Amino acid sequence: MSKIHRALWVVALLVMGGCHKNGTDANIARVSGQVEAVEVQVAPDVGGRIVELPINEGDRLKQGDLVARLDTRDIDLALRRAQADRPGPASLEQ
Repeated sequence: MSKIHRALWVVALLVMGGCHKNGTDANIARVSGQVEAVEVQVAPDVGGRIVELPINEGDRLKQGDLVARLDTRDIDLALRRAQADRPGPASLEQ
């Protein structure tokens, strides 16, 4: 048997040994490597213009990190108008 045939047999045995079940669930894959996200969609609760973007591409983020700051002038104005239209405490006692 030539060295090439022996090497092929060794590789084949190693591959078959790697395919052997070792008591784990067949639907679970265990791999190692690096995950790279190409695109992530962010949906804020309210719309608005972005006035600050304190992160850069490739930055590592954790839960609670500020991703973008929205211009809140329109929302603040609407809130003040709603509060002004609401009857005050003096009106409720009459």
